[in-house]
Amino acid sequence: MGTGKTHVGTELAGRLGMDFLDADREIERREGRPVPELFKDEGEPYFRACERDLAEALAGREGLVISTGGGMVLNPECVELLSRNADAICLTAGVDEILKRIGSQTHRPLLAGPDRRERVENLLRERDPHYRAIPLQIQTGGLSASEVVDRIIGMLD
Repeated sequence: MGTGKTHVGTELAGRLGMDFLDADREIERREGRPVPELFKDEGEPYFRACERDLAEALAGREGLVISTGGGMVLNPECVELLSRNADAICLTAGVDEILKRIGSQTHRPLLAGPDRRERVENLLRERDPHYRAIPLQIQTGGLSASEVVDRIIGMLD
């Protein structure tokens, strides 16, 4: 979260002449309620199952840039499904950059609690092995969305 996935994905799709899909927004559309409500009412395991179902539905589709939630890579099956005929790119940022970008947003259930910095640090530490397993990585700190897109296009060429 806070690495620029949605902004970068939208611009990348436009420059490549592809459609853009934000996985969290698609889950909200399918479920008829926002992600925080899904977490509150159904719990994280239910949300992760929704992510897996979405990954299965999208597997093999072409002409699509997908922005996944940061937790989708925790499920190897999701990674395998989405990587069948696509390049996975991990956007990263440091804790300070993430906190600056997300500001006081309240729609992030995994950041609920008094110490957001500690929560971001813990999430990054827990997810680091999964993120590092993605071969294409871009550190987005200090870069505009256009600069990140330029780098992605350079990696894909």
